[in-house]
This record gives sequence, structure tokens and C-alpha cells, in this order.
Amino acid sequence: MIFFFDTVYLTLPMKTTILGKYYYWIWADGIMKAKERFPDSNIYWKFMLMLSMVVSCGGFSMFLYILIGRYLLLPWPQLNLFENAFIEKTTSALVFFMLPWFLIHYYFVFWKDKYQSFLPKYEYRKGKLFTNFFLGIIFIPLFLLIFGVIIAKMLAN
Repeated sequence: MIFFFDTVYLTLPMKTTILGKYYYWIWADGIMKAKERFPDSNIYWKFMLMLSMVVSCGGFSMFLYILIGRYLLLPWPQLNLFENAFIEKTTSALVFFMLPWFLIHYYFVFWKDKYQSFLPKYEYRKGKLFTNFFLGIIFIPLFLLIFGVIIAKMLAN
């Protein structure tokens, strides 16, 4: 029996597209830098890379949802599991914005140690590609937010 989410169905299109090549190149650069920095630990570098990618991509998708949702009047996703509003919103953000990125990254990179197959294919840039991606995806929303506030204040006067 062939499982629908097996390697053939999801990773083959990912590796053949231009976006997929950059995706794996960013991961390969980050993995090689993390292995160089933490040579003794096999779990720690995986955890740190996964955490940084999930937080950056989840934060960016949250920013886009807030930006687009404000104009489309989309409500904040709710799980309705807790009575405390802060815990409810935090849990909802983790489930709706972070968990999907965790599953995507885990499947495309770490499941069945796929990273070992694409590491030799990409040039090592000493972590600069991964760092630039991480900082870019974190600071682009902040830059747009600051720029939007400045423009709004200029137009208000």
C-alpha cells in the first residue's frame, strides 16, 4: 500500500522547482553551519535549526494573516479550549501558524534523514545564506510595519 504523503509525491516536485532548490540550499547551509558549530550533539543542532525556521516562517505567516485579514475582516483563528484569552490566543497561534511550518519542515528535511541526500549537492556558504534568510524573514515585517506607521503619520498631518 502506497502512503499518500510518501517521498515520491511531495519531495520530487519540491526538488525540481527553483523555489525548492533554494529551500534545500538554505537548509543545507544551515545544517552544515550547525553541524560545524555543534559537532558533538546530533539532537541540539536539529532542534535549534527547526526552532529558528518554524518561528521565522510562522511569524511571517502570522504577519501576513494580520495584514491581509485586517482588510478582509478575517477573525483570529480560535480553538475554544481555554477560558483565559491570552492562553487561548497563544495556543491558537501555535496550532494555526507554527504547527503547519513544523510539519512541513520536518517532512521535507528531517523525515527519514532526507537532509543527508541533499547536503552534498549544495555549496556551503558558512551559514550566511541561512542567516540572511532568517534575518530577512524576521526584519521584513518589522521594516514594513515601521514604514507603514511613518507613512500613516505623514498622511495624517
